Amino acid sequence: MTVAVLRVVTRSAGDVDRHVALLPYVRFERNASGVFVECAEDLVDEATVLLARAGLRLERAVPLSRGADLLVAVVPHLRPLRSAHVVDVVAVRAVPLGEATLAAHGVRRLLRRRPRDASERTRLLLRGEARAFRWRRLAFATARIMRSARSDGARPVVFDGGALEREPDHLAFSDAGLLGEWLRA
Repeated sequence: MTVAVLRVVTRSAGDVDRHVALLPYVRFERNASGVFVECAEDLVDEATVLLARAGLRLERAVPLSRGADLLVAVVPHLRPLRSAHVVDVVAVRAVPLGEATLAAHGVRRLLRRRPRDASERTRLLLRGEARAFRWRRLAFATARIMRSARSDGARPVVFDGGALEREPDHLAFSDAGLLGEWLRA
């Protein structure tokens, strides 16, 4: 699969989560040079249109590279990391409707919500007013930055190389706007 890299040129307040959730897989990267999107080459046109509807203007960019001296860390949230020296990566994949509705009810049990909340979420999913997606976030930085307070909950992967494969992805619903907040930060 050939991967295309696109630079986010402008960002405005749009419903990013809802439009990104329509793409099978997309990867966002924020680094000192800006914000970039990676997707399959055959999805570039679709990604450009969907993200334009979400308020993001994209243009082609060169493939991304990062220094070999950077450590990787798992980040369990989408709050902004407050350092220009961190390469912040969020991978997003679409969730099929069946899995999304099942997850809406599973979340209710875990959070002990009232059944009405799960039913409302399911109704939004079935009407297409909300979408579900799964995300995984990694941060790349030097050891000095990882040790600082600026890493905000990032867990460096130092000795256990298999930890990245075992790290579960996180479920999100488009009406929460988590990805859009990360992009606007």
